[in-house]
Amino acid sequence: PDGSYVQTNKGLSGDPALVAGAMHAMQKQLTLLAADALDGVAREDRNISGLTFGVDEKTLWHLSEELDLFRQKVKDILSKVENYDRVYRLNLHLFPLSKAKEGKDENQG
Repeated sequence: PDGSYVQTNKGLSGDPALVAGAMHAMQKQLTLLAADALDGVAREDRNISGLTFGVDEKTLWHLSEELDLFRQKVKDILSKVENYDRVYRLNLHLFPLSKAKEGKDENQG
């Protein structure tokens, strides 16, 4: 009645095939918020880190599968929270900083 948001589910998710544009815009905005947190959130209240590495295609697919499993494990842990006192966002970013080397068969592992 007062215009406030009231959470009705513990988590929110969407089918990217159905809401691709909205999901893209939301992910972009949340990524920008993560960048702002580097300067705007005290170090003890955030955990932002990363790795830069060389990888082959086979290992990249394996890493992507492990990230999917990790995200599911986090969802399982969070589904058990009864009374939360804050809202956080966890972004997992995995993206190329280069193209594959020329002459390398993309299907080799």
